[in-house]
Amino acid sequence: MKTPTDVERASTGEPASDDSSIGEPPSEHVQSAPSRLAKRIYWASVAITIVPLVSATVGALNRGWIPIGDNPYFELRARDVFSHHFPLLGTWTSASQSTNTNVNNPGPLFFDLLAIPVKLFNSPGLAVGVLLLNSAAIIGIAVVAYRRGGPLAGTASMAMAAGLTWTMGSELLFDPWQPHAMLLPFLFFVVLVWSLACGDLVLLPLAVAVASLVLQTHLSYAVLVPVLAIWGTVALAWTLRNRKQSDPDGWPVLRRKARRTSLFSAAVFVVLWAPPLFEEAVHGRDGNLSLLVSTIGKAKQTVGWGFGSRMVAAILSLPPWWMRPSFGDAFVPKTNGRPLPGVQPELAHVPTLVASLVSLAFAATLLGVLLWDARRRADRTASAALATALVAAGGALVTAGTLPRGFFGIAPHQFRWLWPVSLFILFAALLAIARRLPPVRATQATAVFAVGALVLALLDLPTKNQRVGPSADAGSIPATHTLLSQLGALDGSGTLLFDVKGLRFAEPYSVPVINALDRRGVEIVVDDDGMVHQLGEARDFDGHANGRLFMREADGALLDYPGARRVAIAYGLNDAEQRERDDLRAQLSDYIATNGLQLTDAGRKQPPLPDDLQSLLPGDQIGTLLHANALALDDTWRPRFERYAELQQRWDAYTVALFLAPLDTGE
Repeated sequence: MKTPTDVERASTGEPASDDSSIGEPPSEHVQSAPSRLAKRIYWASVAITIVPLVSATVGALNRGWIPIGDNPYFELRARDVFSHHFPLLGTWTSASQSTNTNVNNPGPLFFDLLAIPVKLFNSPGLAVGVLLLNSAAIIGIAVVAYRRGGPLAGTASMAMAAGLTWTMGSELLFDPWQPHAMLLPFLFFVVLVWSLACGDLVLLPLAVAVASLVLQTHLSYAVLVPVLAIWGTVALAWTLRNRKQSDPDGWPVLRRKARRTSLFSAAVFVVLWAPPLFEEAVHGRDGNLSLLVSTIGKAKQTVGWGFGSRMVAAILSLPPWWMRPSFGDAFVPKTNGRPLPGVQPELAHVPTLVASLVSLAFAATLLGVLLWDARRRADRTASAALATALVAAGGALVTAGTLPRGFFGIAPHQFRWLWPVSLFILFAALLAIARRLPPVRATQATAVFAVGALVLALLDLPTKNQRVGPSADAGSIPATHTLLSQLGALDGSGTLLFDVKGLRFAEPYSVPVINALDRRGVEIVVDDDGMVHQLGEARDFDGHANGRLFMREADGALLDYPGARRVAIAYGLNDAEQRERDDLRAQLSDYIATNGLQLTDAGRKQPPLPDDLQSLLPGDQIGTLLHANALALDDTWRPRFERYAELQQRWDAYTVALFLAPLDTGE
């Protein structure tokens, strides 16, 4: 007998009841096909969701985008896939700093996926590769959601994906930096887990592949991905058990199918994890996987359960939730100055513990009520989605509480998985509610989800740089172009040692130079442990090289170094701007000598000024004080201070030079 719920679900193109065959697509079990209009809306929503990704990538490449900061590592290592430097591990991880053990992210699968686009297009291929990966994740989300709930679920999933891309902003949609590049693949993995929990056996190998990609690429998923994988596998096994009991005659066929799928999934796992397993076998106890295991519990300080709960609540259960303002602003230090090493400043947009616990409890209760209602209606699709959402939220709490604090305290990029989790929770709740609607209303709900995806996609078309990760240094791209255009002077130089001593933390130029020289056939070696882990053991300096390269910024770029010659330089200011800056410095110097510096109330709360106030003029110290609203200046002098700070900041940030010296010389 067909229940009313079965009839309603038939309109969405999904299984009519809870005992549908394991691993078969829903369309084989429907009582009536979904309407042509609903299908058209669904396919339109898929195209709409992908458009911002293509637009952002094409626009950035037309503007001269190249990888800067840490991003060139991905181009260089992707190019290594087709060389004798074949990568066996992922990038070096900043978690090494909290455990005093140099370790890498577990595997090179991300490099492998980028290898062909990089081989074909060099630096633009890096952006193209990420575009293809993210587009594939969106299409995968759409297809899997359609399998589970027809056009209604498929279109709702596109509104969810469009929400994530809008939140990220256009400049992160092609960003290869792992905390950003893995967001859409991770959301795809959560959707796959949901489908596994529904009993979709055929998707198990794909789930293994996507989980491997995310887990190998960034350690922040080291808890969350296994927790979700265990839930999906257990739920799938439980569904198989129920199928055996309800259909003993069909069990032999299903058992053979389950065995074949499981063996194929195991083969996928072995193939994808072969490089890190080989590295482990070669190095034994010093292998990366062993070192990763040995660092468990060794972090000097973790985020902690209380503060971790507050961070989770800031995105999952309290406004602005997953929306765009939270992505760039959440978890950044409130201080206007630079945080001190080892000192964690107060973070912005982190709620109180009481508000966090109350909001999380309310959200869990709401999901629990919806889950109870879905189970009462025998709606396995909604039940599995809600249960997966609850598991993801629990995994988020465990992850947040156990993540280590880094050199500068809590790093926002370690928590980017919160946004996909938050969006999936909202998706599961809205889908469960929408599935209670009669067929006509369900089609209307599909249209509403499509409109939501369209609005979010349109909002995502204008250029938006969230200024997080390497994208924060986008202003250095012109200087990087200038620097790289002069590297022809080093062609045919043989092997060069790139000396990273003296470089400021996270400067954006050195890795683009290393990458560009490697592309030109100049072999680069390094003698820094962290850089060796980034570039691979084959680039470890063995004492032999044809010269030493080093880089200096700001005023240091203009100095002469014994035995060294400058081979490339980019200036942060043109000649007229340099003269203007020098003139303003003289004016400010006279002003400070005559009047000193008067502080505002906010300024008196800052660290005390140095005795020699003239020492504030070099560097960005004047800019930092102005940003903190610390200086009491009249309308005549404030514009001069602000203009000087702007010019000085540009000089310091965008003036950079590369020097070549004999190997045995130092500064």
